[in-house]
Order: sequence, then structure tokens, then C-alpha cells
Amino acid sequence: MSLGKDFFFNVFKIAGSTTIAQGVGILTIPIFSRLFTPEIVGQYAIFTSLVGILAVFGSGRYELALMLPQEKKRAMNILKGALGIAFIWSFLLLLIISFCRDIIQIKSFTNIRPYLILIPFAVFLTCYNRILLYWFNREKRFGTNALLNILNSGGTKIANVGVGFIGWISVSTLIFVNLIMLICECILRLIACRKTNVIWTEFSYKEIKEELIRYKKFPLLDSWNGLLDTASLLIVPIMLSCYFSDVDVGLYSQSLTLVQLPVVLIASALGQVFFQRLSEAKYTGEMRQVIADTFAILLQIGIPVFLVIFLWGKEIFTFFLGERWAMSGTYAEILAPWCCLKLCFSPLSSIFSVLERQGIALFLTITIILTRVIAIVIGGVYNNIYLSILLFGISGVLVNLLGLLIIMLLSKQKYSNLLDAFCKSPLSIFRK
Repeated sequence: MSLGKDFFFNVFKIAGSTTIAQGVGILTIPIFSRLFTPEIVGQYAIFTSLVGILAVFGSGRYELALMLPQEKKRAMNILKGALGIAFIWSFLLLLIISFCRDIIQIKSFTNIRPYLILIPFAVFLTCYNRILLYWFNREKRFGTNALLNILNSGGTKIANVGVGFIGWISVSTLIFVNLIMLICECILRLIACRKTNVIWTEFSYKEIKEELIRYKKFPLLDSWNGLLDTASLLIVPIMLSCYFSDVDVGLYSQSLTLVQLPVVLIASALGQVFFQRLSEAKYTGEMRQVIADTFAILLQIGIPVFLVIFLWGKEIFTFFLGERWAMSGTYAEILAPWCCLKLCFSPLSSIFSVLERQGIALFLTITIILTRVIAIVIGGVYNNIYLSILLFGISGVLVNLLGLLIIMLLSKQKYSNLLDAFCKSPLSIFRK
């Protein structure tokens, strides 16, 4: 048994779109890094981190439940319920920020305080796009997701460079470009749904309520897991800004953005298809082999890629971005081993949702966020950002190793099965 050609072509669609989008990003990064200073990048990272953290609660994580019902009608009820929850959450955020914005005195938010009112709108758009992305995955409309990925990611990077050339070099520019691209993606996704008459079909509040209750573990457990998982990464710029300057935050953010390119390119693309494939494998008894083959492919790709970053990160960053970003390359070298393991763990972690073992995922997430907070605090106490990043990377390595071990236990992997998967070539794994 193998993953199959359909799996390969669906991954290729998303990975191909991500390659184009990230390729555009790579081409624009040398220009972007010379137009926008580390300070501006740091302030923008704080804004996007807040949006990312708050967006976790936006749908109650019900988008993850869209894959689970075999009947399409039940999945449609979950879709409508998730969209309704996202609207209510965003409206509540708007009310809270409208009344509390003027009394927020946190040092980290000082430079972005005028833009806090935009956070609910960004959260709303992010939630809707994410929910519909998972719906298209269920419908195997990976091509649509691929095109929209190019529009949002690639278009944002081109627009940032364009406005930079005009002379609009500020954090507000980056924020408004991001919002405009989110709006465009949301409109296109809603149009695509309207063609299939998904969202605008007759509502049955009773049926929607029944499905939301059936999958209540997602808001009760997985939403907290998602919050902590997202916060474990996005809280880092916010915490760093409490101890260090916006320049330091910008250098770290640029480092993380670039060193995670392979993760974004491969893991996110494969993860979308893998989730759908694993949901099917749950009923066919093929889960063990699917996980073994996927893990083998990810490790075979990750080791050579991140070995290059680990050995020559500083030189690569200096060459492409300029001397003022050299320290970002040093951070990339430190973070490379963690990113290699994350490349393997991230797609495979879908097993926790498929098996409805969100409690394990929550435990892992709590562990990593605690270790990261401790890492940053230790570096902050000693006023040494290098120490913070080093401890951050070490904690990521240890927790991802633990997560991979748990996944192998859940899927009842055998050593011989993993060894056979590693001995295969990637192409043989995709054969029918």
C-alpha cells in the first residue's frame, strides 16, 4: 500500500502554488529588506502576532471537524456554524478594543496602538479564509486553494515592495496591504462557494447545533490547544519586545520567516492533503502505512535543506538581505534543527484531530509554550537575545522529538515498517 498518485498530485498543486508564492517572496526579499528597516518589520510582526493569536478562537476550531463526517450535509452544518461563530467573535473583539484601546499602556503595543482597531477586521477575514480553505480541502478543491495561495502570499509581497518604492515606508503600509489581500481572498472564496450553493442553502439551526455539540471537543479542547500552539510561536515577538528593541524583534522575525520557508512550502502543503488522506485511512485501516511513508519523505527532504541553513545561514542572509540582517542569519543557524523536526511533526500532528485525541496535542502545546516563555525570560534577565533564541531552539527540538514519538505510538508503528519506508524512494511511495 502506498499514498497513491492522487495524494502526490494534490500535494503538488498546493506545493506548486506555495513554491510560486514563496518564489515571488524570495525574489522580493532582497528589495524588501533594503526598503523596510528591522524596526518596522518588528512592529508589523507584533500586529500580525496579535491577529494570529486572537484568530484561533474565531471559529472554535470547527474547521478541523469539517473532514470528519462522511455525510456532506453534516459537514455543511459544521461549516455554517463555524462561520457564524467567527462573525460573533470578531464583533466582540471590535467592541472590546473600541472601549479599551485608549487605556492600553503595554510597552510592546505603543507603536501599533493606532492600528489596534483594525485587529477585529483582520481576525474576521483570517477566520473566514481558514474555514473555507478547509472546506475546499474536504471537497478536494486543492487547485482553488493553490490559486488563492498565490494571490494572497505572492500578491502581498509584490504589493509591499511596490508601495515601498512609492515611498510609503511604514508599519501602517504593511498592515493595510495585508488587510486588502485578505479581503480579496475572502471575496473570491465566497464567490466560489456561491457557485456550488453551499453557504446559501437553507439553514437548520437545530441541525447546526447538533453538529456543533457532536464535535464540542474542538472548541473545548482543541481551541485551547490551537491558541497555545499559535501563541507558542507568535507570542515570541511580543515577549521579545518586552525585553529588547523593535530592531531585535525585526531581526528575529525575518530570520524565522526565511528559515521556515521549507516548512511553509512543504509541510503546510502536504499537511492539507495529508489531513484529508488520514481521515480516509482511519476507516480503511491504512493509517500506519500513511504515517510511515509521509514521515520518511519529510525527513529525506528536511535533512539536506536545513543542514545547508545550519552551516551557512549567516553567509546566505548577508548575501541576500545585506549586512544589517547578518544577525538574522545567525539566528537561522540556531533554529535550523528545530525547523527540520517541525517539518516532520507539523503535518503528522493531524492524527490528534483525526483520532480525536486533542488532549495529547494540548499537553504538547502547553509544554512547548512554557519552555519558550522560560527561554525568553532567561535571555531577558541576562539581557542576551542570543541566549533567548538558543534556548528557544533547543526547546523546540526536544518537544518535537517527543511529539513524533507519541505519533508513532498512536499509529502503532513498527521499527521494520519505518525502516522499509526510509529505504523506499519518494517516487515509489506515491505509486498506486
